[in-house]
Amino acid sequence: MLRTLTLILAAMSLASCGMVSSDRPLFGPLDARAAPVLKPGLWALVQPGCKLNLRASPKKWPDCAQAAELRADGTAILIRRDTRADIEHETTWLVAAGDPAVLQVQGPKEDGKLRAPYVYFGVRPLASDIDGVIIRARVWPAFCARPQSAGPPPAAAKGKARSSKALAGLTPGKGPNANCLARGQLPVRNAVIQSESWAFVNDRDEPGVTAYWVRDPEK
Repeated sequence: MLRTLTLILAAMSLASCGMVSSDRPLFGPLDARAAPVLKPGLWALVQPGCKLNLRASPKKWPDCAQAAELRADGTAILIRRDTRADIEHETTWLVAAGDPAVLQVQGPKEDGKLRAPYVYFGVRPLASDIDGVIIRARVWPAFCARPQSAGPPPAAAKGKARSSKALAGLTPGKGPNANCLARGQLPVRNAVIQSESWAFVNDRDEPGVTAYWVRDPEK
């Protein structure tokens, strides 16, 4: 699951369901003005039921926790363990104000160039420090449609199950697990709201995570 978390936050496709994406940033600095501020530094992205010592080196964290360093300039370093060396992906991020807030992430760099489209997540703050800066939050993907792991939609509960269709305002991608395309903010915000309950289903493999600020950036 560690690799799955890394790919999610590196703006890659989910293995189980498509994510809302865009070929250009749909949110900018003006949208971030009243947004919750995530504290720069090392963060742990933790799956439900995961037990770890946040004081330990990220090298010693279990596979159910992903390390990410968020920087104040809007970049992030996503760290993955490897048998021979650390693998780091650099990406860009922005939090747009809303209820819930929207996290816009662009993919990792390849040969010094950003190559992946933008993908979107919901962010719901859970705790802040004395300055009001967020140090704990729920984070979940914005899905194109209700994922199978969330169960059938209510209308399909009596044997009328149908294949999930993309939410309103989203252009489906090719293939059952492909990302869908949003061309404006409203479809993204709608998907974020709808996806919150789908991402947290009391399952160890659910796609929603809890993000914990661990410590200041290393100098």
